[in-house]
Amino acid sequence: MVQHLYYFEADKGDIIYREGDHPEEVYFLGTGKVNLVNDSGKVICGMVEGCFFGEIEVVEDIKRKHFAVAE
Repeated sequence: MVQHLYYFEADKGDIIYREGDHPEEVYFLGTGKVNLVNDSGKVICGMVEGCFFGEIEVVEDIKRKHFAVAE
């Protein structure tokens, strides 16, 4: 899985990935917060420093289920 880790900097409101995208990266959150949001804009889950996300879709090779938005 290490080959799928991806360094990324984002500003508040930036979309990291979109629902339906093909997964290519797993993200580790070093600082800040990221929200996983459904297509109607409802926050499903909030990620905080030290969390990683996006791994399930990479492992299962399925399309992204939510939007990931920098908070």
